[in-house]
Amino acid sequence: MRLATSEFHPGVIGTYLLGLFLFSMLLFHPLFLILTMTQLLIFHKLFGDWRQVKEWLPFFFGMIGILIVINALLVHRGSHVLFTLHQPITLEAILYGGTLGLLIVTMFLIFMTYNILLPSEKFLYLAGKFLPKTALLVMMSLRMVPLLKQRITEIQAARRVRFSPSSDWFIQMKHHMQVVMTLTTWSLEEALESADSMHARGYGQRKRSVYEPYDWDRRDSVVVTFLVVSLLFIGWGWIQGYGVFTIYPVMEPLFTDSFEWVLAWLWLIWGAWPIWMEGGEWFRWHLLK
Repeated sequence: MRLATSEFHPGVIGTYLLGLFLFSMLLFHPLFLILTMTQLLIFHKLFGDWRQVKEWLPFFFGMIGILIVINALLVHRGSHVLFTLHQPITLEAILYGGTLGLLIVTMFLIFMTYNILLPSEKFLYLAGKFLPKTALLVMMSLRMVPLLKQRITEIQAARRVRFSPSSDWFIQMKHHMQVVMTLTTWSLEEALESADSMHARGYGQRKRSVYEPYDWDRRDSVVVTFLVVSLLFIGWGWIQGYGVFTIYPVMEPLFTDSFEWVLAWLWLIWGAWPIWMEGGEWFRWHLLK
């Protein structure tokens, strides 16, 4: 499915993803993180690979629960004692562990969204002009994880046809070592072939060209202006202390005043930019029909 956001210049999408990544870390507030996580889940549900995200959901919520339990058992700072289990279990420790878990899950979802909104050719278009070798190294590193997983599955399937399963732990250990050795040999051979191919094509000898040209138009200027101006306003609010939930040493109220609500609404509108674009495209399509 071709997304409406794919019609924008890669610089616009890169601005959105960079701002989403930076301010998701800066706005250490449970409501802001819940808003971001919900927006990303809605985007993947409607327009992304929901099947893959759905497989990760138990891991995400399990990790949040584990961080809450670990932080509550190891950290006993705080004045709001809920109960005592050899050591006091405080509300502050639970909230901090939950907020940290929300932050980590949000980072996972942002990288999943990056894979959809900014494919490899657009990333190379953005970074290839300034850091061509670094950009290529990053793309190859990101590509290796699913590729190695797929090759391990193929190697194990081939070995299951040739060898019968055994319950002996020594034979199983030997089997796994042979799988790793085969995988390493396969990967190194392909790396040498890729290096020879790139050298023959003259990679790195002069400025990198692009296969698909990306033109900057008026719509890109309007959207990137909205994104940057909104980020500047949110950043000013963060500098003033809004959008950050202080837990230690004294826990403050969840919202200090009405301006923090305004900042939360602006962050909601800003973060849902891909959903607005895709929803507007869907509405125009059905209206024209």
